Amino acid sequence: MFRHRENEPSEFLQAGIESFGRNDIAAADAEMLALGLEATGHYGLPAPEISMGDIGLFSALVAALDLAAACVAVLIHEQHEHAQAASHDTSPWNRTDGWTLAGRRSRRLRFRHGAEQYDTVLWYGPDGFTMEFAGVDARLQFVPRDSGLFDMCLGDAPERASVAWSGRDLDVTTPRGHLKLQWIDPFAGKVADVAAAGRIVAPMPGTVTRILAEAGADLQRGAPLIVLEAMKMEHTLRAPSHGRLKALKCAVGDFVQEGTELADFEPVAD
Repeated sequence: MFRHRENEPSEFLQAGIESFGRNDIAAADAEMLALGLEATGHYGLPAPEISMGDIGLFSALVAALDLAAACVAVLIHEQHEHAQAASHDTSPWNRTDGWTLAGRRSRRLRFRHGAEQYDTVLWYGPDGFTMEFAGVDARLQFVPRDSGLFDMCLGDAPERASVAWSGRDLDVTTPRGHLKLQWIDPFAGKVADVAAAGRIVAPMPGTVTRILAEAGADLQRGAPLIVLEAMKMEHTLRAPSHGRLKALKCAVGDFVQEGTELADFEPVAD
């Protein structure tokens, strides 16, 4: 809103923001807020008064911490799975604390809360993790505790949180309360489509960086099988159902094309 004044400079008074056509509503709202603040500063109002009548916008501002807790919950969950798969193997290539020897790698973690979907990006580097979400780009550190508890720090914001899992659903408790989310594997559908035929295939071209299960192993639904690096991101292929890994048809270091058969999998009827 501008006030026009005759023979005087016009005055910037007020702005409203809204975003349309975006699935990641919280991220869109936060980005629009950042753009609005930048615009007000450009037009001479560096410290505007912000009035939020929409609770969804307020939620967007704290969502980065809540989503960081959800990401940590997934990482700890994977740590436990990888520890079981790797047994006593202490190779640095089995580390799950975000370390990578050189450069940076990324992976996308996607969550759903009701009708809303949230995408976060985790970067792996020599110094550990950083997380990107809704304009936040900060270092993410965590220490697992007992009984689902963990301490985490996003940037300079330390806090304690906890998680309870039910399949791919997680109930995260932070100092702000409870948040129920569903962890979405964007490749689960592609893998499941061919699993009925007894095959695990590569969902896209990439390099096999880790194998987390042995041939002949009996596996639960969701157990990690193979880690594939594609487009500078790591993707974990998981067992689409209860069953047995009959045979592996790939090795660490293999570059595979989309649709390449990576393993024989035998589903077991529930």
